Amino acid sequence: MEPADTSAKRCVRIISVIAFGCGPDSVMIEMVQRYARQASKPFMNLVIDEHTAEGGLATRVEAFVDMLKHKHKPKPARPHHNVPMI
Repeated sequence: MEPADTSAKRCVRIISVIAFGCGPDSVMIEMVQRYARQASKPFMNLVIDEHTAEGGLATRVEAFVDMLKHKHKPKPARPHHNVPMI
């Protein structure tokens, strides 16, 4: 699946919100998830129904954002140790 235009190529994160886990959304989400995996783009799928608690959704979104912040945080340089070759 190739991005249709340049705006899709600039996309760096994908969050999907669908109602229930069946129906046409599930087919579309499968394609988007496959694209995200191939393009190494972070992807989160939120499936909601009448029993979904708002607090649980907020927690999942916060965790996704925290993961993105951690992933893009510069890693500290590792000290270079001169180890003599024996």
